[in-house]
Formats: sequence, C-alpha cells, structure tokens
Amino acid sequence: MMNNNLKKVINGAMELAYQNSVENDGYRLDQNEELKKADDKISDLLNEIKMILPEEKRNLITELEDAETNLICMTMRNGFKLGVVSGFTQLEFLKEYGVRLLYL
Repeated sequence: MMNNNLKKVINGAMELAYQNSVENDGYRLDQNEELKKADDKISDLLNEIKMILPEEKRNLITELEDAETNLICMTMRNGFKLGVVSGFTQLEFLKEYGVRLLYL
C-alpha cells in the first residue's frame, strides 16, 4: 500500500505539472495555426449566434461556454493524470522499491 506522504508528493507533482501545462496553453495556441483557426472559428460562430439571439437570451451562450470550459478542463486534468500514472507504472525500476501507483 502506498505511503500517504508519497501519495501527497506524487499528487502535488502531478498538480504542479498540470498547472504548468495549462499556463502554457495560450502560448501553444498562438504557435499552432490549426488550433488558432479552430479557436477563431468557435469565436466567430458564438458571436454570430449571440447577434441573432434576443438580448435576454445571450447569457445562455456565456453559460454554455462556461460549462463547456469546465468539462474540457476536467477531461484534460483526468487525461493528464492517467498519462502520468501510465508513464510511471511502466518504469520497471520502481518495482524494486515496492512502489505501485494507482489512479490518485
């Protein structure tokens, strides 16, 4: 069974790496033309939809964007953790220390 302190260290390291990754997303978006085009397309479509909606319904677009952003962030965090755990569990040398990573 994994030591609680080790579990905290691993979770902390994963959280720090994830936050680092998220902070660099804006830079990656600017550097990747395909991502930038997709982001621009979404912005254009949302703006068009907002223009045809009555003023009192435009807040629904903002709510939809917020909900979608939250879902994407949760999905990315989950995928990031699964990738880190997968990478660590494939390291053979950890077996000699009795370290076994679970989905944390």
